[in-house]
Amino acid sequence: MLYVAPPDAPSREAIFRIQLKRIPHPEEVEAALSDLVKETDGYSGAELAGVCREACLNALREDLGSKEVALRHFRAAIKTIPPRITQEMHEFYARFQATSGIESI
Repeated sequence: MLYVAPPDAPSREAIFRIQLKRIPHPEEVEAALSDLVKETDGYSGAELAGVCREACLNALREDLGSKEVALRHFRAAIKTIPPRITQEMHEFYARFQATSGIESI
């Protein structure tokens, strides 16, 4: 067995950067990246990818001819997609790891 913990802040930033390579966005998104990382504490990697997809959809919903995904689209996506990993789940896995001897990565 192997427990994979949710990504820490540097890992979340790396996930965002990978996703942003494929998303046309203004400088304001880059400037606010550290805030987006903080706002997504507890999100899984899949949830972060989902936030990016939803931000793209938000931009298209606003303007079908949109050329960029703005910071407001990311913030709206974060409000729409909450983290699914609850505090109780974190505590359960921490207790399980402590008693089972299983290492996390």
